[in-house]
Amino acid sequence: MTIFLAIPSRTSLFAASLVLAWGIGGRISRSIRGLSGPALALGSGEGVTVPPLHLKEADEVGRALVKASKMLQEAQHRGHHDALTGLANHALFDEIVDHDLAICSRTEAPLAVLYVDLDGFKAVNDTYGHATGDELLRAVAARLKNGIRSSDLAARLGGDEFAIVLVNAGMTAAATVAGKLEDSISMPYPIGPLTIEISASIGIAAYPDSGTSSEALLHSADRTMYKAKSGRKRQIAPGGPASP
Repeated sequence: MTIFLAIPSRTSLFAASLVLAWGIGGRISRSIRGLSGPALALGSGEGVTVPPLHLKEADEVGRALVKASKMLQEAQHRGHHDALTGLANHALFDEIVDHDLAICSRTEAPLAVLYVDLDGFKAVNDTYGHATGDELLRAVAARLKNGIRSSDLAARLGGDEFAIVLVNAGMTAAATVAGKLEDSISMPYPIGPLTIEISASIGIAAYPDSGTSSEALLHSADRTMYKAKSGRKRQIAPGGPASP
């Protein structure tokens, strides 16, 4: 009689164990599936978010994925942006312009590039030192960024030279933007106890007359910028057809 009573008890215990194992296995399986998407996103360079998976080991892996994602995005940002000003760097500017030009070639939309060179920056560096010069460059970058649309892009090419791409803007519209930026750049800069004044020479190139690649447009805008600089300061020069 005792033996027969023990058999159902053991059967119930075994069944309960199976249910528990199935539940644990399901949690592990769901946790693994919950990590698959973030892992793939990390591999493609996308941002990663991992919700709580309610399994200690899986949550630890999830936190590691999120941390790795942040580190990767920070590294990508550093690789595409100027460390001093936070603007796009030369490489990212070329990449964005060429991408925009590919769209322009299909849609026949206008596009313009501005080449901005600061007048009087070297004297500031020589007189007040590089720390003040760096503060001035950051202030100029902020004015450039605030003076364009969110669809446009400002970049620091190096030193005191900047470039801007204006989407859906022809030569006339670009000249208007350049004039406003020149006025903004020429306003005094309060830096510590100093009040610094500089100006800018700006060259303009427009697609397709001035060039059909980022390199050609920058070269054309650079050439016209030097035409402006060779005359009086605070001058804007429009670009002509690209050189053969």
